[in-house]
Amino acid sequence: MKEITMGLKVLFVHVPHFRKQTFSIGLPPIGYFAMAELLNRHGFDAQIIHLGLEKILGPDFDLAKEVDQNGFDVVCFAIHWHYQLWDTLCVIKSLKKRVPQTKIVVGGFTASYFARQLMQGQKQIDFIICGEGEIPLLSLVKNLCLSKPKNLGGVPNLVWRSGGSVVKNKLTYVATQKDLDDLNFSCCDLMRHFDLLTRLTETGYSYSSNCNFVKDVKTFMLCPGRGCSVNCFYCGGGKRAQKLISNRNCHVFRSPRKVVADIKRIIKYGINNVFMDYDPEPNAGYYDDLFAEIKRSKIKVLGNFASWALPSKDFIKKFRETFLPNSILIISPDVGSERVRKLTKGFYFSNSELFGALDFLKDKSLATMVYFFMGTPFETAKEVEQTFALKEQIAQNYPFTTPMIYFPEIEPGADFYQRPGKYKVKVLRHGLQDFCNYSKRMAKVKDLGKIGVEEQMGFRSLTLSAQNLLEITRCHQQKIPLADVKPSALRLETRLRFSRDCSIKEFLAVAGKGLELRTSYLATNQVHGVKCELDEIDSKVLELVGEGTTVADILKRLPGQSVQFLLLKQAVTAALCKLLRHHVLEISK
Repeated sequence: MKEITMGLKVLFVHVPHFRKQTFSIGLPPIGYFAMAELLNRHGFDAQIIHLGLEKILGPDFDLAKEVDQNGFDVVCFAIHWHYQLWDTLCVIKSLKKRVPQTKIVVGGFTASYFARQLMQGQKQIDFIICGEGEIPLLSLVKNLCLSKPKNLGGVPNLVWRSGGSVVKNKLTYVATQKDLDDLNFSCCDLMRHFDLLTRLTETGYSYSSNCNFVKDVKTFMLCPGRGCSVNCFYCGGGKRAQKLISNRNCHVFRSPRKVVADIKRIIKYGINNVFMDYDPEPNAGYYDDLFAEIKRSKIKVLGNFASWALPSKDFIKKFRETFLPNSILIISPDVGSERVRKLTKGFYFSNSELFGALDFLKDKSLATMVYFFMGTPFETAKEVEQTFALKEQIAQNYPFTTPMIYFPEIEPGADFYQRPGKYKVKVLRHGLQDFCNYSKRMAKVKDLGKIGVEEQMGFRSLTLSAQNLLEITRCHQQKIPLADVKPSALRLETRLRFSRDCSIKEFLAVAGKGLELRTSYLATNQVHGVKCELDEIDSKVLELVGEGTTVADILKRLPGQSVQFLLLKQAVTAALCKLLRHHVLEISK
């Protein structure tokens, strides 16, 4: 049969998690770029849009009208994070109702995990591609182009309907290194408003015409590989989950030269900060090769690297030498208790080893983020106290390090979701509907303080009650005044220097409100309903300096390495007030 590829149009839509007039999960799957480019390479017309960005640029943006007027035949959605469930299903339902001829294809980890339930309960979804989707989607779209489509049973990884029944094809496509090397993860011009995507700030974005974007820092997520070698308790992409969702038995790296080729391409789009969150063989040599290739290519960019284990001194040294100053390394000890860390983390290291790495990072003046959980499976009240104590010790002794602490949340496919008995927890979200209901509640609730600890986490620990956890967090909130938390000078100085042309008003809107959502006190503030009068603090700062004053104006009057701002929003603005009180007369002159 003759294939008809000319004219068929495919649209990839990223739906973030919306709440009131803001949204989170701002980054679309990096796989969108690879799949769209692959389809274009085979003669199709594929494009990518970000529904959150469209809302920012025009709150009345109408996806159904966009699809209908531009003649898109296939529309693809990724439900990777469970927070996206309700939002994405609402968008799909509305789109299918108004443009019923459009074929709807869904993918992503959460969609793959609940594929059969989604197909049975959501009639507006035509197809789901489980696991890895590049070749399966290409095969499906080619099939849909035929004047007489073939039986879909030959499309790998596909879930579809036949005679009213749901059919789940075998997971036979699992990308090899050769497959991944053949993909282009950096064809950025396929995404509308790509420039704005790279300048989104942190995790909370207002979708209004007044939204501010970072002017100088443009970040892009790299794809060094796929799969994992271990099972951390909280991760929905661990080794066991990868096998279940994608039929992947082992991890695989892309060739360093292919990753560097991606970096070279994205630099042409103005990218100056690359993010890497793939580390299944810590300190094993792959990144030695990749960093060497970057240096040989004389590429000068910032780097953000999320270490899945503890980075070695050699790794830290090479990372520091490869990327520009103000790059960031991320470490996740998860807990203060070494006993609990052994039971829950795939790559174990001791607290002594952690401090050894932090000492070396301090010597190298390398900015570091350190992430913890409170309420981890197996933790006792005493061990939660150990986590807080470790976090506080780091904050007090390492000026270039920012420790943060969050509640863990249950993820579909995570090890403790699949094996709750092993982790001594009771799962409170049992299936698709429970996750969808929670996603809807988070989108609709007016006061996040009404979301309880267990409701947020989605599980109940059998070794620590929610009441114990609340008492500990309340105690630490009272014990450590925000003004006394030691700041991470380099982190905030970096942000300021990249924003030096912003007015203070813009800086407060971007750095302040974005950083507020990333603070270690977010969960505590939600639980206790603490009201942070952020706008009031903003007004005090603006009153001191005037709306037109730029960040650069202030930096000129501050010593080079002395910008002592805190990551917490109200502390950022309070510190600004403190600094400006000393300099306001000088500035006004």
